[in-house]
Amino acid sequence: MDEGARIIFVPFCTDNRQSYMRVRYCAQARAIENQCFVVMSGNVGNLLGVENMDVQYAQSCILTPCDFPFAPRRDRGRGEREYRDADHR
Repeated sequence: MDEGARIIFVPFCTDNRQSYMRVRYCAQARAIENQCFVVMSGNVGNLLGVENMDVQYAQSCILTPCDFPFAPRRDRGRGEREYRDADHR
């Protein structure tokens, strides 16, 4: 029996789409390289009074290895995109 992770969990905190996509592409690569599932879970919302936590961008998802017969974008499930800044409480 092979030892290793079957699921990799990737919590993240990004403030714009470019940062989110960097995390997403790296997570997709880990799913393919390790032939395992990757669960991305980002945070959204505002933490007033906490530095650098006033703007959030995230879309949580479950990524699969490329050989599994799931959606062409290699994700099993996706949440809605969320973007929050200090003006949207």
